[in-house]
Amino acid sequence: MNFEGIVTRILQFVVLSFFTYVVFVWYGATALLLLATWVQFAGIVGVITGMFIALPLTLFLMVFFCFYIMRSTRFFEVFDDIGRSLFRLGYRSVMRISRKEAPSESVQQS
Repeated sequence: MNFEGIVTRILQFVVLSFFTYVVFVWYGATALLLLATWVQFAGIVGVITGMFIALPLTLFLMVFFCFYIMRSTRFFEVFDDIGRSLFRLGYRSVMRISRKEAPSESVQQS
């Protein structure tokens, strides 16, 4: 493998790593957002009722709220579609880099 091939493989790895990181941040931020909302809501309700009652009550309300949003809107479909689009964009970028490398290797072999 020549120098251009090595640089291309390194660039592919960097692009793939970046898009993998972005997808993980995208889905992880949503999970943390739901968890943070639950904790804050439980803290507010916990002042009124006590934490032993507030945690299960607010968990039930958060699950109900998520199911209500899921049924009434296409929020989760749109959210999942954005994540899949990010993944496809990263995959296409890596494949585009591969196609640019392929002719230079075939010229070297002949």
